[in-house]
Amino acid sequence: MCLKWCPGGLKHNRVKLHKKDMNIEYYKTIASYYDIICKDLDFDLDFYKSEKVYGKNVLELTSGTGRVSIPLLEAGAKLTCIDISPEMLKILKEKITQHKYSAEVICEDVTKISLYQKFELAILPFHSFMELLGENKQLCTLSRIYRALVPGGRFLCPIHNPTVRKDSVNGCLHSIGVYSLEDGLLHVSGFEQGGHPTVDRFRFYEKFDKSGKLNSKHIVKMKFELISKDSFEEMANRVGFKIKNIYGDYERNSYSDSQSPFIIWDLVKS
Repeated sequence: MCLKWCPGGLKHNRVKLHKKDMNIEYYKTIASYYDIICKDLDFDLDFYKSEKVYGKNVLELTSGTGRVSIPLLEAGAKLTCIDISPEMLKILKEKITQHKYSAEVICEDVTKISLYQKFELAILPFHSFMELLGENKQLCTLSRIYRALVPGGRFLCPIHNPTVRKDSVNGCLHSIGVYSLEDGLLHVSGFEQGGHPTVDRFRFYEKFDKSGKLNSKHIVKMKFELISKDSFEEMANRVGFKIKNIYGDYERNSYSDSQSPFIIWDLVKS
């Protein structure tokens, strides 16, 4: 793969991708690394815990290994967790058992969920709604979530603000972090390209032993979509949601199209 200099780092020439959906394989590959990389990512936890989830039936979609799930269980939520990756859910189940919590864990595509139980709150954390490619999948997911809520139930759905986020979709290779392992170090780097509206993300996972020797290297790919505020709002309205609030960050500040890093949707089932 050819590299060339650009402001802010190295830049890859365009990489041609196959059309198949690669996100399931992405999470299968990184499941064992996920908690190592995300262990300090707590920027959104207070936002969800401030919902006073104690005793509430809460539906968490794309729960992964439980970065948000475990804090919600600690806060007393009656939690149902859904994710499409069995590898990620295996780790979540181990954590639930270790902490002696109780939660229903379901391996399912969020576009296909059909649940008997109804929920007072549904969340889809970590901007994962953007990994649903195309309006059909996005509409289907919103519709399924709407059906899963009680009347007056709420859905919290954060996505990136494409006006701000697109600046980092520039093809520049950059280091994401270096993480300690029992037998050495893990270095993660990557770049993103595209964004019209689909972004192709490449991640490089390099494992080094304690002497600094490279032991293994994995290249994993995934896709996500930059979704405009107008597009999301139109879809939410089509399935019946009413907008309660739109926040620009996890401190619940007002949304600014030109400055806010996120668009955090607080939707209500009418």
